[in-house]
Amino acid sequence: MPRQLVLVAEGEEEIGSPHFRQVVRRPEVSAALKRCTGIFMPAASQDPDGTVTVSLGAKGVVELELVASGETWGRGPAKDIHSSLKAMVDSPAWHLIKALDTLVSADGNTITIDNYPRPRPISDEERAMIAAACARRSEAQSLKQYGVLHWIDDLPWEAANERLESQPTVNIEGLVGGYTGPGGKTVLPHRAVAKLDLRLVPDMTAADSLAKLKAHLAKHGFGDVLPLARYFLGVYRQRLGAGEVALDAQAEARLLAHAWPGNIRELENAVERGVLMARTKFIEARDLGIEVKDSPDLASLREARNRAERNALVDALAKTRGNITQGARLLAVSRPTLHGLIGKYQVNARDFR
Repeated sequence: MPRQLVLVAEGEEEIGSPHFRQVVRRPEVSAALKRCTGIFMPAASQDPDGTVTVSLGAKGVVELELVASGETWGRGPAKDIHSSLKAMVDSPAWHLIKALDTLVSADGNTITIDNYPRPRPISDEERAMIAAACARRSEAQSLKQYGVLHWIDDLPWEAANERLESQPTVNIEGLVGGYTGPGGKTVLPHRAVAKLDLRLVPDMTAADSLAKLKAHLAKHGFGDVLPLARYFLGVYRQRLGAGEVALDAQAEARLLAHAWPGNIRELENAVERGVLMARTKFIEARDLGIEVKDSPDLASLREARNRAERNALVDALAKTRGNITQGARLLAVSRPTLHGLIGKYQVNARDFR
């Protein structure tokens, strides 16, 4: 039977395809994809012995940073200090390491994040496909290629591949803090960073996995909202074409001080608003739209900003005759954000139709 194929190519897979969303949302590409009945992301590889393997899918991936610093933690130094002071000053680097240690089992191979989504069992059909692929490929060649002597838990070849196909993972891509040059340097670093990737399997979502990670860290005494805020900042920098805009120190402090009754969704909305409202390359605390007890001058400024925001909302709804999708596009915000503004200012979109 005749079939029409739409080919979409990009070359950023190894860094998480940060611009793929821009590609598929181009009008001509989006229109073509809407006519498709399915999407297949092919991949192929060839072993040194010539065996070719075609992958029928890939795990989802979430990349993020966990940052521990004296400034945001409220303990430890605000700058690198002499290591002799460790006897009396907390270490952000150890704080980060202890946080990372709660995410996995002692051997690093089993996820221990509280209430983390569990993978579904692989089907008989999937198991048969894995067995057939293992029979074609050389285990010895794979061990040599990866430079390893054993698979996790000393699993046999086929069982290791079943685990590869079916299990989510928490991986440390990079870990850095303090002095890393030649020789030693007696320093107590004020900041340490871990770059992580979370691999997701069917029935898992990025939003749910991140929410479980945040709740877990908070429960175990590592409730820093900055990792999630920086993740959303990266998302909306790309989505809105905002360049290298970043949170300034006051904005980070405002995020940490807020109670977040709306949890992860409220945090995401605040970061999106900050990207939209930023006037320079830094997002200021006032750009986030988080209600706090301000001085009279700051309260007056907030009122002025709210009036301008409401006027922009009303103008957009008037121009689009109350159409939510078109209004969101005109204001360059998401539909949920527009609904939030409508509720905040008690505006009825139907009044403009």
